Amino acid sequence: MHKPSAEKTGCPQPSEVKPFLFDGHCPYCASFDEEKFLANPHPSLFVLYGLITRHLKTFYRLFDGDLVLALVMCEIWHYNIGRYFDRTGTESAPNDLTDPEKRQKLLPPCNAYSISQVLGVPSETVRRKVRKLVDKGWVLRSKDGELIAAREVEKVFSPAITVEAMGEFLSAARHVIAMVEK
Repeated sequence: MHKPSAEKTGCPQPSEVKPFLFDGHCPYCASFDEEKFLANPHPSLFVLYGLITRHLKTFYRLFDGDLVLALVMCEIWHYNIGRYFDRTGTESAPNDLTDPEKRQKLLPPCNAYSISQVLGVPSETVRRKVRKLVDKGWVLRSKDGELIAAREVEKVFSPAITVEAMGEFLSAARHVIAMVEK
């Protein structure tokens, strides 16, 4: 069965992050002709997995070979930023999220236990990883021990790595779309 592309179905939120909050995705934009894809999946999977592999290598390097540390950091950041977007939207993000004081006040914190549950990693392992992230200055602890991704972690990735990653993602996405729609 052919499923129309997002453009043809009229995605109601093409420039919003709302569909991606809480590990979601946009069902309009995710639709594609599955039969056509499954008839020859290797070219698009090659492009997709190549992109994923390049980014895993970058994380491996930036986190000194500790991919669990990278996952914990990403989950803390994703939780904080996602809950912020859910509460306030994205319009004031450039002002709020680059100012360390505003950031710490406005980002909803998470805790090591919830990170452990989401990742399926033992709580003690997450606590050890969080201590490393705090020591690096990438995670801040609130007075009651809750966790907030520090602006410092974004500085490690921005702008060079994030701009490069976005270019690679858009390139891969455009090629995969062309492959599954032809």
